[in-house]
Order: sequence, then structure tokens, then C-alpha cells
Amino acid sequence: MSGTASSNTSPIHGFVPADSSSFNLGNEVRVGDVVYLAHRALMKRLPEPDLQETGTKPSSHPQPKRYRSTQFESPALFLTKEVLEAHVIINENLFIALGILKKSHRIKKYDEQSVTKDAVKPIVALLLATFEARIPADHDRQWDAADCVKLENTVELDVVMMREGGPPLPDGFAPELEGLESAIEMKSPRACNLSEIVSFTNRFMNAVVTQQIRDQVGKQGSLLKKVHPEQPFVIHGLSLAPAHLFPTASNGSSILGIGSDLLAVGDEYPSVVTKPENWLEYIDKVGALTFTIMCHSDSRISDVWYEDCPDQRRQVQSMTSAAGKALQPTPVEVVLTYFWAATSLVQQAVSLPLLLVLTHLRWLNLTRTLKQRDVDEIALDSSLSWRFPLSLSLFPPHSIHETAQNIVYVYSYPKIVIKLFRNEKTFANEHACYKRLIDLQGRGIPVVLATGVCPSDRRPFLILSHEGEKLDKVSDLEKTALQQVVDAIHKRGLHHHDLHPRNVVRDSKGNLSIIDFGYSRACTDTECTDDWKEWWAS
Repeated sequence: MSGTASSNTSPIHGFVPADSSSFNLGNEVRVGDVVYLAHRALMKRLPEPDLQETGTKPSSHPQPKRYRSTQFESPALFLTKEVLEAHVIINENLFIALGILKKSHRIKKYDEQSVTKDAVKPIVALLLATFEARIPADHDRQWDAADCVKLENTVELDVVMMREGGPPLPDGFAPELEGLESAIEMKSPRACNLSEIVSFTNRFMNAVVTQQIRDQVGKQGSLLKKVHPEQPFVIHGLSLAPAHLFPTASNGSSILGIGSDLLAVGDEYPSVVTKPENWLEYIDKVGALTFTIMCHSDSRISDVWYEDCPDQRRQVQSMTSAAGKALQPTPVEVVLTYFWAATSLVQQAVSLPLLLVLTHLRWLNLTRTLKQRDVDEIALDSSLSWRFPLSLSLFPPHSIHETAQNIVYVYSYPKIVIKLFRNEKTFANEHACYKRLIDLQGRGIPVVLATGVCPSDRRPFLILSHEGEKLDKVSDLEKTALQQVVDAIHKRGLHHHDLHPRNVVRDSKGNLSIIDFGYSRACTDTECTDDWKEWWAS
């Protein structure tokens, strides 16, 4: 369900702010005064847009997994009059956040990174400090904001809400995830009100860019939920300042809950960024969403605010209730899900024997397409005049590896690797290398079983034989054993240029193979010996 949130008129526009000279350490100020100070500081730093510029599509790129969405009507969410009039003491943390906002760089242009780093992140940090300032002074600060954080090498978070002293990180998680609470995915203001954004909440609109953004936000939500298994779901968001703010919710499944736009400002770029009232409304709604996230995960915040601000409490509870209900399937959806899962399982079971035979015979390109749940279907290239007319279904991969250049799916049955490339040039280089090494395939390097493209966005792929599991360390003895493969590659005019432990695999019989020829090419350096590296980008 798309559209605007109902009854969403904010009292921020009728609030009368105090003189900004009262913002000194130890002074008492109202929350509304802080909001207006943030607005004044932001307006001084916004650039004049080029009125000749037009809107541009929001940034997006393919993700390893597709997320289905369920929509809910966002309840009214804004900073209520009782919160705007509430007093807080300017403690050291709030004073620092105010100083950072005032001294932030002038925003150079209306691109995603500039608006994220120099506008939205400082404002969120200030709001976090403001809401936490109501907690007694003997409590240490816990909440803070960061921007443009990359986690687990594949998940990029734009505006991040961090909290020290929260629930302990589950076992097995990287220390860099410590304190992660929520995030707001940002897109450029130049994409405001373009069709790819307006249709974000409509699950029946599956334009490539829109679906990729849903998948991106869904992946972020899945990570947030993994970090917080104690919560039934996490609340996060998608934003295009100052026109759009979509609350989102994730429970760790492949379903992303998307709330209707809290702002839904109708202007497009450049006029949308020229109106001060749009930015004031934006700060107010971001503040209300930030408050909701804090109360949802930190009882200290709700304990000190709810008693004096019952209207805000009801808004928070309405939002969390709506998000939670959206993630709960109806009885009909449960039946349809089980039916669809059973149908998929039958298709996978029927496909498996044929896939095993075709893989063994290296005739995988006899089939037209391969498909699996929550992943884009792929179409195989073939020079053959006849192929099997059916699409074959794969069981889910046992592991997925993602880098900036590609997404790799590793399967146990059949033993194959599907390597999807984000860049045509990278694919062409690696494919050419495998062609040049065709007589080595299966004798120390993988076999190319098929190539093709994803029909949805024309991304190219390679299907390779799965030669074993990656190593964490390669001994000198193993390097010696692999040297004959390295020498054979050199004799065919190529150098690997990326020899390290994670590009070596071992099968169940102990045989070693070298993988990943993304950096391979003819080498003009006569002194290059393809030395082994002991590090790699994890």
C-alpha cells in the first residue's frame, strides 16, 4: 500500500523557537529549540542547486538475494507538541553534537554522499544526543551516529545508529558489529519523486532499480536482525532528503516490511531542496523515527520519556505494532507459502538427477535456464540448435560470497559455482583467461561449464566446476605442489596476479586447485614471478 501516512500534520511549524544564544553547556532548552537550531544550521550550509539540473536515478546495484516486500500504512509519526516543549539539559555530549553540527562542512552538492555525511548524519547524531540527554547525568552516553560504514565487506550502511552498552554481540560475529542498532539508507535528493522511488512501497512494481533498492535495504535489515536476536524485528529506514522517509522493518526472513512515506513531499529536484519548510519537516520526521528506534531497543529511553509524553508513546507503539503486523503472514499467505515451497522442492528434486548428469558430462548448456528461490533466474548461452525446453531448479547454495566485482554462489548438488559479474569487462577478461587455459581446466583450475546472462539486468555469469573448499593458509609444501599449475599458466602467456590462500581450494581427495582469474592477464613485467600473498581482502 503506497501513499502518505495518515493524520501526519506536525506541530513543528507552529513552534516558536528560543534565541539560539541560550545553547551553552549546562543550560536548559526545549527539544523544539534543538530542532530549529539544526534547521538554521543546515540551511546556512546548503548549496544553491543548479536549476538546469534534472533528476537522476537513485544508485543501486544487484544483491545476492532477492527480498519480497509487504506494505503497511505508516501511522502518524512526528515530534508531538509535548516532546517539542520538553526540556533537556545541555550536557557535554549534547554540547559536542551541537558544535559538530555548527562546524560541519558546507555541503558542496546534492549527491548521496555529501548529503549523508554533511547533513543527515550530524542531524541524527544531534537528535540521539538530545533524546538521551533526558537520562540522569550519572549515566554514561550510549547512543551516537556514524556514516558510510562498511560491514562484513558487503553491507554498506549510510547513516548508522550505534549504542554502547547494549545487548552483547552474539557469538561468532565480527567485533566491528558491536553496538550496531539501526540504519537509514540514503539516496540522492536528485532522485526525489522519480518513479523508482515512488514505487518503492508497491510490491507489484518490480522495476530493476526499485527491486535492487529493496534488496539492498532488506540485506541491511537482515544484518541488523542477526545482531539483535533478542528483538522480534528491527526498525530501520530508507530516505531521500528532504522529500521521502520510508520506515522499514526486518525480522530476519526474506520479507521486508515497508511503511508508507512519512513525508511524501510532491516536489522534484531541484525545487524540492530550495524550500526551507521541506527541510524543517524532514528533520522533524527523522527525529520521530529516531525516537521510535531508540525506544524500541532501549528501555532507558522509553522509561524517561513515555510518562510525560503519552502522545509520542502512542505514536511509537502504533508504528511498532503496524510494522510487526506487516511481518506476520496471514493464514492465506501461510498456506500459499507452504504450497509454493512444496512446489519448489518438487521442482528441485526432479531437476537434480538431470543436473548431476549434465554437470558430470559437461553438457550443462543443454538446458535453457536455471532458477532458484530468492535469486534471479539465469539464462545459459548455447551454440546448440536444440536444448532441453525446461528450466531446471537448483537447491539453495551452501554459501554465498560477495565482492565489489561479483557475487559467487557455491552449490553442493550439483557441485558447481555460479559467478555473477557486475561488470561486463571483468567478465570478458576472466572468460578469455579460461578459454586460453582450456587444456588446464579440470587439472588444477576449474572447468567452465556454461556462460550466460541474467535476463532481468543482463549481468553476465560463468558456471564453473566446484573444485573444493577455500583454504585459510597454504603451506610451503602446498605451494610447491601448486607451482606446476602456476608454471603451466605462465607457459600459456598469463599470470594469475592474485595468488593467496583464499584463491586455493581443496577437494575431498586432497587435490588442490587455483581459482579466481579476475586479475589474470598477460604480464609485460619480465620480473613478475606471481609471488604468493599472505593476506587477502576478506
